[in-house]
Amino acid sequence: MSMLFTITSCQKEDSVEIVETPSAKYPNLLISNKTNEDNIYITSVQLVGYTFEPISIGKQESKSFQLNDGINGGNENVRVVVRYNQGSIIIWRDVKVNFEDGKTTRIFLYTIDGEYLLGEFN
Repeated sequence: MSMLFTITSCQKEDSVEIVETPSAKYPNLLISNKTNEDNIYITSVQLVGYTFEPISIGKQESKSFQLNDGINGGNENVRVVVRYNQGSIIIWRDVKVNFEDGKTTRIFLYTIDGEYLLGEFN
């Protein structure tokens, strides 16, 4: 028995918001699940030099990560991969962001018209 899953990426532009974290020497990352579905939860976050798993960020929850080793290759144009489960299906989305030392970059998983996106959420 074989199973085929199709994952499509969205064509909408992803964005992030950077906020002040005055005393930090390195960048910080805040991942938020802004969905309202009980069966959607973030299970993994990856970027160069870091893998945060297993984690479980449910609907309307957030988790902060300190990037205390800095970012190998620099703070600009860093690909962040967020994996999440929709029931028993594992899906991922990615976004490229710029980090700043001493600040927190916030990335949100949210939904518009049934499509799951990563980006800024106000």
